[in-house]
Amino acid sequence: WVTSPGLQIGITVTDNPSIGKTLSEGERASVQCFSHTVDLVVGEAIKSQRMVQNLLSIARKICERVHRSPKAKEKLAELQKEYALPQRHLLQDVPSRWNTSFHMLERLIEQKRAINEMSIECNFRELISCDQWEVMQSVCHALKPFDAASREMSAHASTLGQVIPMIHILNRKIEMLFEETMGIDTMLKSLKEAMVSRLAAALHDPRYVFATLLDPRYKASLFSEEEAEQYKQDLIRELEELNSTSEEAPVSNGRAPGSPSKDSVGEENLWSLVAKMTKKGPREKTKVPEDMVLAYLEEEVLEHSCDPLTYWNLKRSAWPGLSALAVRFLGCPPSIVPSERLFSTPTENGGFGQSRLTMEHFEKLIFLKVNLPLIYFQY
Repeated sequence: WVTSPGLQIGITVTDNPSIGKTLSEGERASVQCFSHTVDLVVGEAIKSQRMVQNLLSIARKICERVHRSPKAKEKLAELQKEYALPQRHLLQDVPSRWNTSFHMLERLIEQKRAINEMSIECNFRELISCDQWEVMQSVCHALKPFDAASREMSAHASTLGQVIPMIHILNRKIEMLFEETMGIDTMLKSLKEAMVSRLAAALHDPRYVFATLLDPRYKASLFSEEEAEQYKQDLIRELEELNSTSEEAPVSNGRAPGSPSKDSVGEENLWSLVAKMTKKGPREKTKVPEDMVLAYLEEEVLEHSCDPLTYWNLKRSAWPGLSALAVRFLGCPPSIVPSERLFSTPTENGGFGQSRLTMEHFEKLIFLKVNLPLIYFQY
């Protein structure tokens, strides 16, 4: 329903500050990739506490030993059956990717009983103490909401309107973690500080604010009364500006203005009566920006499972200007991950990596890859 005449260059999402700077210099709007920012926040926090780093080192060595030792693998499988544990392999992390470290620790905790016994029977030098298991549990508990947030914001249907709500959720969760965990206070303090230094500015950035206001699942619910009133007025002004720059010129009817048609005779022709009747008839008053914004904000907030763009598709007749503004902000994803997935494809059978791939074919392949799943097409 976003027709080609209405398309325009919008907001660019990037994980590269240099690209963002270049776009700004070219007067193009850009935002930082939320998932990349979360990676930086969590990465700083993990590095801030030596105990956590040591624990990760021990976990890596245990997983590596099991992968390399047939005897350890066999013993682990026996113990999994004996203790009715899930029969799954241990996971080896990639140190530069914190989410893989999180999943590695989660798997170790799941297999804790088997890991302890296997480490002793196979004479591993690395043994995890009771206190270390507690800290490991706390680390996983702390990283779990960030892993969930990263996956949520990297989903295909995620919008820029979810960024401010997610920041509030993560900040609240960090406060709760101080009471729910043990031995990782330094890491939690680093998480809290990094959230402020890297994400606090987004809470007042007009692009995120408008996206949140125009997301029918949130609207002004996350802002104070004073903020809500200020942002509402800002939204009205933004809508007024949009209306003033998007007024369509009258479509030419093929003749010069003021020239009579060949069948008309002054004011007495029959068709002039129709014009007069329509002018005098009841016409719906054009909704002004303030009326649209107020009517929208007075509606009930939708459930989180609702699709905001589907909502605005249904509202485009009632609030055309506001729906166009909503598409501008909600059409922007919060992360570059969906784009990375789009371009991640096998090179065989017409992949994007072909040396002779033309731009025309490239555009068609992109179109098909995005839209075929919508009609449940099976490759």
